[in-house]
Amino acid sequence: MTGYTIKAGSARSLSPSEAAASERIQALVADQLPSIRRAAERWRDGSGIASAIATAAAMFAAPEILQNVAAWQLRQGGTFVGVGVALAVIALTLSLFASVGWPRRADLTKPGALNVWYGREVTRALWSLWLSMMFTLLAVIAFSAAGGVLLFRLWLPL
Repeated sequence: MTGYTIKAGSARSLSPSEAAASERIQALVADQLPSIRRAAERWRDGSGIASAIATAAAMFAAPEILQNVAAWQLRQGGTFVGVGVALAVIALTLSLFASVGWPRRADLTKPGALNVWYGREVTRALWSLWLSMMFTLLAVIAFSAAGGVLLFRLWLPL
């Protein structure tokens, strides 16, 4: 035991401005997850369209580029393209998770469990979106390195 007890007393009622501020805060908290999901949907759709356009451009240009390259360029370029594709798939998966979520079993019958779940889901969505952006950046760097190797004979140590 702690050695003291708390007795319920008369609680002061909220002033109208405090009640309005409390309602605004609750509305902001309730809108966090839908707002993150909307941003992640836009990011997912935009990065997916950009990936499709870049892939189509690479497919049309590849036959001409690959005719005149050396073996070391094919190895290095292929390595960077493979790394870029892997990073892009990871980024797309993370953006999909951020925009839709992932179904999990959750026991929401306990008091406060819904608030805990909501806070964790917001955190997961934010981190997934941020990581998706970072993996996309790394994929762009890998594809740029592949372009430098294949187009400009830039030798990069692996």
